[in-house]
Amino acid sequence: MLSSLKVAISPCPNDTHVFGPWLLGLTGKPAPDLSTVDFCDIQELNSLAVRGGHDLIKISAVMVPRMADAYQVLHCGAALGDDCGPLLVAKSPEITGRGSWRVALPGADTTASYLFHSVYPGVENIEYVRFSEIEEAVLSGAADAGVLIHETRFSYAAKGLSLVADLGEIWTRRSGTPIPLGLIAIRRSLPESSKALVASGLSLSIDLAQCGGNALEDFIRRHAAEMDDEAIRKHIALYVNSYTRNLGTKGEAAVRTLAANVSPGRELPPDLFYHG
Repeated sequence: MLSSLKVAISPCPNDTHVFGPWLLGLTGKPAPDLSTVDFCDIQELNSLAVRGGHDLIKISAVMVPRMADAYQVLHCGAALGDDCGPLLVAKSPEITGRGSWRVALPGADTTASYLFHSVYPGVENIEYVRFSEIEEAVLSGAADAGVLIHETRFSYAAKGLSLVADLGEIWTRRSGTPIPLGLIAIRRSLPESSKALVASGLSLSIDLAQCGGNALEDFIRRHAAEMDDEAIRKHIALYVNSYTRNLGTKGEAAVRTLAANVSPGRELPPDLFYHG
């Protein structure tokens, strides 16, 4: 029933950790065939979501107001954090001339870009760069500063870059909520039976992922080819947490708070979240 489900997630360790047991057939539950799964950069995922060609897709949390009529947010699989959001880095922790900064951001539609603009609204010299290329853009001088997401938050210091601001920490301090980063969206038009199978399969996958195993570790490592094992462990430990297993009322409130800031006045559907 789910073998032909079109799925798109990122190749980052938190997604492959969460989805791995399900996609590898380790849960004993109906699952999508791996041939129907696309692994894409988060900006690419957001663009794909707008086109509407996938049944189950990872999106940036700031996309919720745009996608809520076509997709629901799955109660599991999300990446939320307390004080662990995108990082603004530069060669020096104190950079001046904010209005003339050249800043590299990981895609126009990402939560990271929204957070940067909310904290530094006067910066206009922006270049959107694939997340994995932002460190090098700052190191080479092509950008004065850059916003890091995913695994690059674990490598920038060793490469000689300095932290200017933790944008997630600023968001949490201002809003009083965790920062929603990535969410799993499921197509509203899918049959209810299919949605229920997806929710139960992914929930069990998250539980089984905690047990690890060679097959899952190889799957994660294969898609995170540029990361060492220590960085992979840190990445999973940071972004796979209690909100990943179940958003709960606190996580749902955080998503709605962010959406209200992104699109003031936009009324979200009462059934925004799918619980199964």
